[in-house]
Amino acid sequence: MTSVASSGPIAVILAAGLGTRMRSSVPKVLHRVCGRPMLDYVIEAAAEATGRPPLVVISPATESVRAAMPAGTAFAVQDEPRGTADAVRAALEVLPDDVTEIVV
Repeated sequence: MTSVASSGPIAVILAAGLGTRMRSSVPKVLHRVCGRPMLDYVIEAAAEATGRPPLVVISPATESVRAAMPAGTAFAVQDEPRGTADAVRAALEVLPDDVTEIVV
């Protein structure tokens, strides 16, 4: 986990999926679109929309996602894949108390 600056809205990107329905060993957010991982586009759009870097939720099984994120990208770890609400809970645990708005 890394720290996140407070104030203003923050985007939370759920990137803990394995891509099993895609029948791939590559985590779904790392599949390439126009030569770049899909996650890159989402991180850029989230930062542009909120004016600050997003928080990305990963799982231990998708450690390669963390390695592919731009340097300094904040992340939270969802220890076990228990669904979307649990991934958001993992994000909430690392956000500063004064964050009042999130976009998932």
